[in-house]
Amino acid sequence: MSMNLEEILKRLGWDDGFQIPISNSENKALEEELAKLSLRKAKTKAVLDRATERLDGLKDHFNYVSLENDQNQKLITAHRQQLRALEHQYQITKAEKEGLEQETKQTMKELRASEEREEKKKYELEKGVAKAEKLKQETDWDVEALAAWEEALKKRDEDNELIKKFSQEDERKYNELEARRQLLQLEVDKGEGDH
Repeated sequence: MSMNLEEILKRLGWDDGFQIPISNSENKALEEELAKLSLRKAKTKAVLDRATERLDGLKDHFNYVSLENDQNQKLITAHRQQLRALEHQYQITKAEKEGLEQETKQTMKELRASEEREEKKKYELEKGVAKAEKLKQETDWDVEALAAWEEALKKRDEDNELIKKFSQEDERKYNELEARRQLLQLEVDKGEGDH
């Protein structure tokens, strides 16, 4: 009997699928409406699933972008702080450079003044020796006058030794100032090279 029922159902169009035997046209219309709605529901569910997946993907992307934005903001803040530090260091270096330039100018001025003093002393010494030579040639000296003159020359020799000593001290000071000027110049050049 069960076999006959299956054959009857097959003849009525009810296989293993969705369709069930329909008793009237109203039920058939309802079944078709149900099939359409079920299909529509399945499509809508598929669209909803795709939209949900897309939304989840967008959320993940948004989280990633937010994380990247936070990292970028931290980098920007770090770079801004580094830039401020570099600008501060630049201002300090600039001030140091200006100070070194002023010191170099002052050293050069002192050096020129020292050279001028040395030249003046040399000129005065040469002038004194020339004058002594001229006086010696123009005057007839007796022994007493010569002795006095020798004493004066000895005094002058002592003066000349003092002048020589001061000239050597000036030369030593000149060498120290020149070495200092060269050192300052190297520091200024190095400071300019760092920028």
